[in-house]
Amino acid sequence: MQKYVYCFQNTDELSKPLKVIHEKKLSKFPIYEGKAYQGLLTQKGITNWLASMEQHEEKLKSSYQIKDVLPFENEENSRFIAEDTAIYEAVDLFKELTSIGRRLEALLITTWESFRKITGNYYSMGYS
Repeated sequence: MQKYVYCFQNTDELSKPLKVIHEKKLSKFPIYEGKAYQGLLTQKGITNWLASMEQHEEKLKSSYQIKDVLPFENEENSRFIAEDTAIYEAVDLFKELTSIGRRLEALLITTWESFRKITGNYYSMGYS
């Protein structure tokens, strides 16, 4: 079963993923600059950004872009894995990172060819 993944460019207005959060009840979005992965936008990151805005007493503008929010995300909250990665390897990845105090929000599943391009890993899934 395949599901549509809503991806955004880091220059998109924040209103775009907010609309998807409201309408589709989704909470995690891969963000790109062109074809380069920039990070995973989550409700937690948006909330942290909003709290920061409140602390600085700034008024919210509808023209804020996603790249304004990404710095409030944990940089390592997601990982790419190849589509043929065994479920056991994916579970082990979650366990390994949790054991050292890092939490993954999502595994982004992609084709083996795309995985190699994104990660530069030509041998195995790898955890780094």
